[in-house]
Amino acid sequence: TQNLAINYNQGIATIKEKNDPKYRTYDGKEVLADGEYTIQIEAGEEIVRRTFIIDTKAPTVVNLKRVMHAGEKIKFLDEDLTKAVLINSKGKEFIIRDLTNKEQSIDNIVNNEYTLDIPVDENGYRLELEDRVGKAHLTTRTFKVIE
Repeated sequence: TQNLAINYNQGIATIKEKNDPKYRTYDGKEVLADGEYTIQIEAGEEIVRRTFIIDTKAPTVVNLKRVMHAGEKIKFLDEDLTKAVLINSKGKEFIIRDLTNKEQSIDNIVNNEYTLDIPVDENGYRLELEDRVGKAHLTTRTFKVIE
């Protein structure tokens, strides 16, 4: 959990969510839900805007068992999943999704599912998931892949 403190001693604070068409008054006491916000402080002729994200949920994977068979599917529940990497017992990475580099994004997740199209490794894999917050919300799970 991170706290965001906004201090100002004059002017009017307004806030809006990403897709809201207009700002609304904000006194700093309201607890904001997960989302992307822009806060605007107006003091005289000066207007200052800051955009920030509130994201309290870590990425989630379901139906991942301790032992998986090659060809089985893993299902992801976080629509903000930006990076998913499988790392085998020798440290080799298999990138499932990487949307952090806009010019070279990789996405092998279809309908929130990934089919285990990786080599069998009875010593196990580590699955690392990141959402738009990045390492602050790193989810790690381990499992084996057999035929």
